[in-house]
Amino acid sequence: MTGLLERLRPPRDGIWWIVASGLLLGVAHPPFHLLVPSFVALVPFLVWVGRLPAGPEGRSRALRGGFYLGLLYFTLVFYWLVVALIYYTPLAILAFLFPVLIMSGFLALATLGMQQAIHRLGAPLWLAAPVFWTASEWARGHLGPVSFPWMELGATLTGYPRLIGAADLVGTRGMSFWLVLANALLAVLWL
Repeated sequence: MTGLLERLRPPRDGIWWIVASGLLLGVAHPPFHLLVPSFVALVPFLVWVGRLPAGPEGRSRALRGGFYLGLLYFTLVFYWLVVALIYYTPLAILAFLFPVLIMSGFLALATLGMQQAIHRLGAPLWLAAPVFWTASEWARGHLGPVSFPWMELGATLTGYPRLIGAADLVGTRGMSFWLVLANALLAVLWL
């Protein structure tokens, strides 16, 4: 039992990086809808991902870190599910928890993909991050009857018409790719 709890514990070396990115991602979305966090929210997390080691320890930390980032991020973004539904049924808590856990799992896999692309394929962080982030957004939007394509990173720009105009050509996921690319380039500069 102790081994299981140890494997589920957030990575000690990355907890503040994860919390910083999760909070910044949260304020990039409504009701705050701030512009600057969209361009810098992932920088702390991506710096942490860029420093992950190769091998089983790096893979484990990537999975856990991505999952905990997802828990914080999606809890902050989808809080309204509980608020909107709790009046009707106490099962609203499950209607909130299940999507948050599923989407956190997708983010954990995306983080693992980034870590593996960097170490196994030699891909640069600035390329691996937007590819895997956008792929995870695409995947969670194509789950059949349980799809959850809401509140993607590209949607944080909806309050800024001059910036979101490119979505006519590339869609919301194209905007997400662009934002994660900007974040990843800043993370590379930091590293």
